[in-house]
Amino acid sequence: MKKRKIFQIAILANDVGKDGNTLGEGTKARCDCALAQIRTWLCQTPEVGPAQTVVIYIATGKGGRWRGATTFAAAMAEYLRTNLGNEAARCGFVINEGEVQIWSTWSELKWIFSASEDQTTPFPCLMVYEPVRFVTNQIHSRRVRCIREHFLPEYSMGEFVFSNEAPPHRLHEMCAYIKLALYYFGLGPLLEPLRRQFYNG
Repeated sequence: MKKRKIFQIAILANDVGKDGNTLGEGTKARCDCALAQIRTWLCQTPEVGPAQTVVIYIATGKGGRWRGATTFAAAMAEYLRTNLGNEAARCGFVINEGEVQIWSTWSELKWIFSASEDQTTPFPCLMVYEPVRFVTNQIHSRRVRCIREHFLPEYSMGEFVFSNEAPPHRLHEMCAYIKLALYYFGLGPLLEPLRRQFYNG
């Protein structure tokens, strides 16, 4: 029996609209980038009944500036489903619907790696899973690599796919790396309550 190839893609995003209840422009750009990748895969992969050939991972919970009723991951998944239309039936959505505290890149990555491991383990004899591709922007991808190398070295990752969006503000990235340094030296638990109170990035 020929093994079925499964395309895996993860979207890293937590950019929220000004009203706190909609996706921000950066998040939409990353979702649109993922949509293009998914459609390309579906076009070149023969449809086999109702079988899923794409797995989409979205981890972001509640917090930061997001005031929606669902997790941010669920809102992103709804955006993808709406834009995919009937093609959504060929996709499996593995999304964070209950863990509200997942909001940073580090926690997103950890959640996605764990979810991917659970997803790909049960049926290795029937399916071949492509390495998970991560959708983000080019500057953020450097921090993602840094987190994977220094905090989650036991996991491997696929290539990056870069969205068409404005680059993040330098201050945002600077603060993010300072936060990582504090976590690296074990000071993260002291920082997190202050970060959530005064800075939602």
